[in-house]
Amino acid sequence: MGFGNVRLLQIRNLVPGLRRFPVVVTRSSDSLKFRLTADPLDEEIADSVTRKHRDLYFPRMPSDTSVATIVDIGAHHGHFSIAAAFEYPLANIIAVEPAAAAVQNIRRQVELNGLEDRIRIVSSALGARSGHARLLHDATGSWGHSLVAVKDGNSSEQVSTITFEEILAGRHADFIKCNAEGGEADLIHSLEAIASLPATIVLMAHPELVDSDDLRARVLRLGYTVSDAVDGAHPVWICTLDPS
Repeated sequence: MGFGNVRLLQIRNLVPGLRRFPVVVTRSSDSLKFRLTADPLDEEIADSVTRKHRDLYFPRMPSDTSVATIVDIGAHHGHFSIAAAFEYPLANIIAVEPAAAAVQNIRRQVELNGLEDRIRIVSSALGARSGHARLLHDATGSWGHSLVAVKDGNSSEQVSTITFEEILAGRHADFIKCNAEGGEADLIHSLEAIASLPATIVLMAHPELVDSDDLRARVLRLGYTVSDAVDGAHPVWICTLDPS
């Protein structure tokens, strides 16, 4: 991962009982810090956004694109938002996450890195309209919570929903990462109604929750070129707006 304190992390993972304690790791090149909780997804996501799949999360932007605002829809524990703040040091990030426990983790990550003035946390789910909904908890992991449906879920929480226009609060989104467990349909619906589109979208599609063929067709109609960064059961699309 290119981080210090990895040895401590390894010890935590090997010793029974230590897993429940969070560990802070620091990247030696720029002092980016990640707080890794007991959730095993934390290590996987931190490694993905900074090393293993960095080019997927941060694809090459069009040469004439100035990245001022990045929207992270489905921010989970904030690893992408933190990495984005270091990847684009002049950009502001909007981290959108409805799960209360996850929002607390994002806040700790933001404070740990001193990014309170650059990362705005929206503790709501993206929806077609403002209101409230049940966030269904996925029993297989915290990354799978959804407003649409989950497998083997036996718990839920009430969350607020917010429109994309309300998320932007007057800003223009230059770059969007969306991993919203079915919420991608609401994102594309919202983009169909606005005049100024983001240059790039990294979209994690969920065919088990949304008709991905219809979703892809709608993205293409908006004027994007869609590249399959990851194919299969959990596709990832890099959507680049045609400048013409």
